[in-house]
Amino acid sequence: MRQTFWFLTVAMIPLIFVVATLYYQRSASIRDIEFEKLQTIRDLKVRELNSWLDERVGDLGVVSGDHEIRAMADITPKKLTERTSEDKETVRIARGLLRRYVDKYNAYRELFIVGAASGKVEVSTSPASEGIDKSKDPYFTEAMRTREVWIKDIYYSKTDGKPGMTFSVPIHRLNDADEIVGVLVARIDLDRSLYALLREFTGFGRTGETLIVNRDVVAVNNLRWRENAPLALKIAAEPAVKAAAGDTGIIETLDYRDEMVLAAYTHIPRTGWGFVAKRDLAEIYAPIQAMVWDMAIILAISALAVFGVAMLLSRAISQPILDISTTVQRVAGGDMEARCSATGSDEIAVLGASFNEMADSLASQRAVLQGGAEIAETMAIAGDIEAFASGLLMKLLDVTDSQLGAFYLRNQDGGLFEPVKSVGLAVDAALVFGADEHEGELGRALASKRTTFIRDIPKNTAFTFKTTAGTATPAEIVTIPLVVKDKVIAVISLATLRTYSSSHRTILIQAQIGMNTALANALSGARTARLAEELHAGNEELASLNEELQNRTEELEHQ
Repeated sequence: MRQTFWFLTVAMIPLIFVVATLYYQRSASIRDIEFEKLQTIRDLKVRELNSWLDERVGDLGVVSGDHEIRAMADITPKKLTERTSEDKETVRIARGLLRRYVDKYNAYRELFIVGAASGKVEVSTSPASEGIDKSKDPYFTEAMRTREVWIKDIYYSKTDGKPGMTFSVPIHRLNDADEIVGVLVARIDLDRSLYALLREFTGFGRTGETLIVNRDVVAVNNLRWRENAPLALKIAAEPAVKAAAGDTGIIETLDYRDEMVLAAYTHIPRTGWGFVAKRDLAEIYAPIQAMVWDMAIILAISALAVFGVAMLLSRAISQPILDISTTVQRVAGGDMEARCSATGSDEIAVLGASFNEMADSLASQRAVLQGGAEIAETMAIAGDIEAFASGLLMKLLDVTDSQLGAFYLRNQDGGLFEPVKSVGLAVDAALVFGADEHEGELGRALASKRTTFIRDIPKNTAFTFKTTAGTATPAEIVTIPLVVKDKVIAVISLATLRTYSSSHRTILIQAQIGMNTALANALSGARTARLAEELHAGNEELASLNEELQNRTEELEHQ
């Protein structure tokens, strides 16, 4: 039970940590997405507002530059009784032109022209407005003063009893662009244009809305949550105040309803408006609350699953441990072939695999030591060079599981390496080769004086192995140069149809020094034996000469 408890504890702590991390990461991700989304909506709405303003300015520029409109410069100073039929036709055409704009575009409630000299409405799409004095209205005086398009901010219109807005632009004389003959004024239908644009709540969810305030931080548009807000509701919320002051940003704060919202705000310099796009935090973070419940359910289910798995593990863990213990005892008793049978990816399986790796390493080291000892023993009991070469080659083939090999010895002249012993090679494979030739697998070993291993053997190599099924090409060739007094005296070449294991490689590399020494001893012994034989033959010849000399001496004495 204690083991189950610790399994459950160890498993649940990381799980709780992961769930908590996912919660905070996903919460931060949702928050960042909503921040970016709201800022995108804000920027999109501001672009739409600026585009709407550009369209109004562009329309007025087109109308004010029309030939018929500018031709009225000579008509507006005249009294109605003084106007000719041609003048009246010009006025009718101009009124029709203005009417087409009102009929075509929902943005305009009325278009009219105020004469520069009279200050009165000379032509209007609403005939009742003609003749009214507008000389004191800002949209007339400011357009005359600045000589540019002038926008009158949203105001309360006594005529319509609702918020209104005007655009005005000077009209220049047809033949004299420096003289202003009138002012074209456009009264905007906010409900059908600007307010309709702001009422589009795509992407705002159930609680989002857009808010425009003027320089006095008074709402100038209809609001989603407050009726009759335009020009009647002063906003004290921080985003609106900052936007009216010219700032741009995004913030979590209270809105005019005292509800916590996420608000993105900015400033529109052309009109001096502050723009705010906002959405209730409760709606924004609703997915996070749902996620909390989902994660709680996942955590509970995971706890039950972990408990069940812990029970199974606590019951099943003892058998692998016993298996590992038994294997350890067998290896300790000398059975180097014993291995753990634990499988899987858990800690016990990893422990078993680690022990198997250790056992493999010990077996490999033992094989290396045993192989080296056998090679040393073979070299110790070897007699002459032929016996040395034959015994050493056969032992190397046996120790390394090689299928073919050859022993080459430098001849008396030192210019050629001649085969002394070969096993498994084709009849014409073990050929004589020059001591100065540094080509192929033998030449590489001669040049480096080190044991070399070669794989990727070409098909046309001389080292082939004849089998009952045909001729086989070795998978790997090892060449061992035997060096005496820094000179390669002999070369051993081995080949296998498989590849050499790390143990085989280690055996051959470590045995090279011993083989160098053994070869030097064998050569020295052969040289000593040859000298002794020569000395013995000389002694026999000397004895024969002495005997002959004795016989002649006796013959002389007899004579």
